[in-house]
Amino acid sequence: MNRTSVIIGLLMLLTSMSGCKDTRSNREILEDIYKDYTLAQYMRENLWKGLGDSDIIYSPNLVLYNELDIQGKSFKEIEKKYGTPLKIYPDTLYHGISVRNGWPSAIYPIAYQRDSVPILISYWYFENDISMTIYFETQGDNTKAIYGHQIKEQN
Repeated sequence: MNRTSVIIGLLMLLTSMSGCKDTRSNREILEDIYKDYTLAQYMRENLWKGLGDSDIIYSPNLVLYNELDIQGKSFKEIEKKYGTPLKIYPDTLYHGISVRNGWPSAIYPIAYQRDSVPILISYWYFENDISMTIYFETQGDNTKAIYGHQIKEQN
């Protein structure tokens, strides 16, 4: 039995014994669960493959971050180049886990060693079924692109 199973089992036992519903936010629950044993630690112990160490064969329709020429550029610079995004979502990652949905982020390998990373996720959709997603790290009003990809959807 691994440590994660033990922690989850203990949490379930304590919750059932207390007879009351947990009224904390998802963020508070995540912080409590991962304070001693982060998902990052679990994934490292279970052979997580992150950016750059994957053996995945990518589709020829996919353009990755390095080829987009966006490294370190601000949201305003990229918006000037590509226009206003279709959607923008703010989020905060705790050890690579999204507060918004509780799942590991696509940029987990970049963020898992950091306690907190505020980000913006921006989506563009262009003619010819091309979509682009760019992740920006935010610090106040300052933004900088830290990851992204562009793909041509196949019909």
